[in-house]
Amino acid sequence: MPSGHDLKEGKYAERNISEDELWSAFSYLFSNQSKNSTSYKYGFLKAIIDNLYNMNDEQMLTFDQLFSKFAEAYWILKYGIRQQPATKGKTATALERVLYMAVQKYNIASSIPFESLTDEMKIYVCTNVKRKCKENVVGALYADLKGLFYAFSKKRNGLKLVHICISSYVSIN
Repeated sequence: MPSGHDLKEGKYAERNISEDELWSAFSYLFSNQSKNSTSYKYGFLKAIIDNLYNMNDEQMLTFDQLFSKFAEAYWILKYGIRQQPATKGKTATALERVLYMAVQKYNIASSIPFESLTDEMKIYVCTNVKRKCKENVVGALYADLKGLFYAFSKKRNGLKLVHICISSYVSIN
């Protein structure tokens, strides 16, 4: 089986998942055992949570929905925060390159908030963030969560949340 970031699709077992299993998977994600050279997996998890109330009747979210929130969360150019340690020989991450390409293409001041971008600019940013970042982050988060949180298909351009995750989240709120 390929490593998580190489996956094109991820399925979850059609079985009951205990809260202990789910918490164990999330504990692993936030532990030192999980490989994280950037914060992308956490940003993608935040994008999923931010979109919980935007799911369709089949509990599906599109990558357009998710990477729109993902791009918005990472639009923090004015702070100059790197997504990985700046070490000798390291270039900017794919996400950083996309954001700075948009800044250059549209002559955007780094202090402009994401909400103030024109629709054309937002579409450009979100489309390119999705194109670059979905290749690694979707499968990597899926694998770290042991396939218990969502199923996904890059070909179908979206993911489906596991039912227990949604009912647990809704009961908390």
